[in-house]
Amino acid sequence: AWVRVLSCAGIADELRQGTELLRAADPRHYSANISTLTVPITTNRNSPNLATAINSGSGLAYPIIRIDGAGASASRVTLTNTTTADKFDVAAVLPSGSTLVGDMRSRVSGAPVSAVTIDGTSKYGAWQSPRIPFALAPGVNNLMFEVEPAGVVPVCSLEYRSTWPG
Repeated sequence: AWVRVLSCAGIADELRQGTELLRAADPRHYSANISTLTVPITTNRNSPNLATAINSGSGLAYPIIRIDGAGASASRVTLTNTTTADKFDVAAVLPSGSTLVGDMRSRVSGAPVSAVTIDGTSKYGAWQSPRIPFALAPGVNNLMFEVEPAGVVPVCSLEYRSTWPG
């Protein structure tokens, strides 16, 4: 690695020319413990099946969401944090035996990977607007998982670390 010292004006000139890429380290602090949970399918919004995720930190935690296809193909999956109203909503065919991954931490850290994939192939365009990274707020988060069409039974799981701001 090498370092080049530039004035603020020099940095601005290079950025305007598109010749330099500046990347800062992730300022957040993460728990050493990885938390995992499975979110059951909700078939009736009036009586949701909720899972509880606890972020013991004081900052937003960005999970890795995995949805494993089982049985018939799903055409849409939606994970909602009913505590914050955040949604991860993907309208794409998820065949039986395939895995959809929503990597929210890579999305907020600017990692050069697609935040939404099925079996490793980017499905970013299937992520429904407004495409705000799904987060777990500090404290208790109630999560609801919905699937279309009804009767399809994929499995939704989350992996996350409690997070503190840097």
